[in-house]
Amino acid sequence: MKAIKKILQRGGNYLIRSLITFVILCTLFFSANTVLANSSIVYDNTTTPTNVWIFDSSIEYGDEVTLGGADRTITDFMFYYTKFNEATDPTARIRFYQNDGNSGIPSTLLYDSGNVALPSGVGDFTHTLSGLSVAVADTFTWTVAFGSKPFVCDYWCSVEPFLITLSTYDPPEVGSSDDDYWSLDYYTSSWVKKEGSLVPLNFGSRVIATTIAPEPISAILFITGGTLLAGRRYLRRKA
Repeated sequence: MKAIKKILQRGGNYLIRSLITFVILCTLFFSANTVLANSSIVYDNTTTPTNVWIFDSSIEYGDEVTLGGADRTITDFMFYYTKFNEATDPTARIRFYQNDGNSGIPSTLLYDSGNVALPSGVGDFTHTLSGLSVAVADTFTWTVAFGSKPFVCDYWCSVEPFLITLSTYDPPEVGSSDDDYWSLDYYTSSWVKKEGSLVPLNFGSRVIATTIAPEPISAILFITGGTLLAGRRYLRRKA
């Protein structure tokens, strides 16, 4: 009888542990799907090119955009750019700014990607930053600064400037943007708004954001906590 009782106890312990593991896995699964289910495109300007390029690769440029929808935590960001000649280890540095400076200039830094490596080659490209979690307001400015390693050659070689530029599109299909863009002045390090008087100068980009619904996750976490507590007490009592 003692042997049978011990077997039943072991079976009960195994059942409780299995139940706890199952609930934890369900928590992770439903939490992830709750986030994904609430993701949406809140800004999209990638359909109609205006074929205007910003040619000075050494300056940080920015597009002030107003988001559509209701989601405001950015998870994915994609931008379009063009390379006119080959570069040595080209990079892009993306930043998000809040427009809370004097006269609405970009001021508070919300996100900085650091120097992100870009692929080699010449032509039109897109690059996507994923796995982000950046809360923004309805209107914010995203910027990019391109770079590459200096090209070294002797007296006889011909050096071409490094030309990598943002591609312009208009009008946005989701959200909105005015016809101007921000440029960081090289000498004063201050933001200047450039006029797009003839052709709208909106940069090609797409913003995906999410809103995490707290109710389903909270409920699952509550069930998980209760199950862990009950299982712990059961195992301690049976030990």
